[in-house]
Amino acid sequence: MQTDLNKPELEDQIDLYLDGSLNPDEIDLLWEQLIEYPEYLDYMKTCASLLHIGRKNDTESKLPAESSGKPSTSYNFRYAIAAGLIILIAVIGILKIYPEQNAYNIQPLATLEMDNLRSSTVSDNDFDKEIQKGISLAVIGQEPQALDVLNQLKEGVTENAQEMDVLINIGIIHYNLADYESAKTTFLNIAHNPHAEPLIVEKAWWYLANSYLKTNHREDAKIAAQHTYDVNGAYRRMAARWLERL
Repeated sequence: MQTDLNKPELEDQIDLYLDGSLNPDEIDLLWEQLIEYPEYLDYMKTCASLLHIGRKNDTESKLPAESSGKPSTSYNFRYAIAAGLIILIAVIGILKIYPEQNAYNIQPLATLEMDNLRSSTVSDNDFDKEIQKGISLAVIGQEPQALDVLNQLKEGVTENAQEMDVLINIGIIHYNLADYESAKTTFLNIAHNPHAEPLIVEKAWWYLANSYLKTNHREDAKIAAQHTYDVNGAYRRMAARWLERL
């Protein structure tokens, strides 16, 4: 089917999706593109409707096979298309209800979750006890007390990994208190630490990107998102979206 939207590759992906030829990862990527180019939702809906109509006669001609307990491929296809249309209508509805939250309007995280210790078990280690105390104080809304505990703890640690664990939580508290300048400074210290582990470096870059966007520094946010992407970890996919749309 031809359109004047000038994205033949996206049209091909839609056709493959309706034909059941995309794997789960490819389907995820397709939906991301459909959200980014909502004009193609109508195109997809039209294609699905035409396919459904075109196969209806074939489905009905195989009703005896279905009644014998062996549903035909066309019969199953009809329900696959119907399910796809339900999802499609839901997506269109979301876009109409929340037009301000479209693909181009990247939003920073409202708050950051405290970075708990790797182990959920209660430790006899003094460092573990103190950092958990600081985290717990922040979680119950006593951020100033939490910062006091964590800053004192930071002064006494000698291992780089422990310092990074403390700093990431200090940065998170500053972010959640809307003290984005202090959050930026803290996350930058982690990101530029040559001895920090990749996991915590990635978090620092990602949280830094959000901090920059909170203060409307979009170019800096994009640079931080690129660093996040380069680490190639858990936040890579979200960073990729930002790089496309910032």
